[in-house]
Amino acid sequence: MSVDERAILERPTRLFKYIADRTEWGHRALGRLSRRGSITIEVDGEPVREISPRELVFEGDVVRVEGRAVAGARPGASDHWVLNKPEDVISTASDTRDRPDLAPWLERIGPRAFPVGRLDRETTGLLLMIDDGDLAYMLLHPDFHARKRYVLTITGDVSPEDSRLVMMLEGVDIGAKGGVLARAESAAVFERGPERSIVHVELTEGRKRQVRRMCRHVRFRLEHLHRDRFGPVHLGDVAPGELRRLGEGEIDALWGCVGGRAVPGERADAALVRHAAFLRERDEPNARLESWLTARGLWGE
Repeated sequence: MSVDERAILERPTRLFKYIADRTEWGHRALGRLSRRGSITIEVDGEPVREISPRELVFEGDVVRVEGRAVAGARPGASDHWVLNKPEDVISTASDTRDRPDLAPWLERIGPRAFPVGRLDRETTGLLLMIDDGDLAYMLLHPDFHARKRYVLTITGDVSPEDSRLVMMLEGVDIGAKGGVLARAESAAVFERGPERSIVHVELTEGRKRQVRRMCRHVRFRLEHLHRDRFGPVHLGDVAPGELRRLGEGEIDALWGCVGGRAVPGERADAALVRHAAFLRERDEPNARLESWLTARGLWGE
């Protein structure tokens, strides 16, 4: 085990995340189990009397779900796939209205994988499906600047100097909270003709139906929307409805485009420092947490 892997293993983790990272239990199911008293923690052989979902689990603690101990080692993420999502498929694991969803593909991949973000029902193209929550979070959060490229088929002729492209680059109001403008990182004509044109648009955001709403605002008549790239990963020649497993180089490149594999640990450490400070302000210091932070030079003088 490498030093980095050991550091991840030893870092205190909130209870529900600890269990979800090591089992097939989801947070909703864990909430039900917790309310029934089916989740227990033992510290130095003694049971913790009152447990909350935010309870921190430390190295050496024993966590049980319905009496069965949760394995102490976090499994390495192994499922990183690209799906060429067909039209008329909902980007969810299940749909209450019995519409076509991602269940058939997720069943083929494995129980821990999930889609990274969504493509709306009419949109086709690249959908990442992975089992790494840290990577998914950073790929979706605009602060990490992972670009997604969309191929827009637009009715009519669009020139490279079209003012509507300029509007998309400068930002348009799509009714977001706080009046924050939706802005394209790039917008360029790929093909043009009198009947239809192909435009490539890149975003680092992922608001609901953002590209379609931006097109409506600038009065582009959108015939079809397709995503062919997410960060450094290209869809390539994956046929509609087909899956492709990512290679190690592509996974490394995904991590690289959001700052590297060390970022989640750094963010987790910072969150633990904030949590320790919050508890101390409430006059409820967590001695084990402060001791862990102190040993790693993150707490105290």
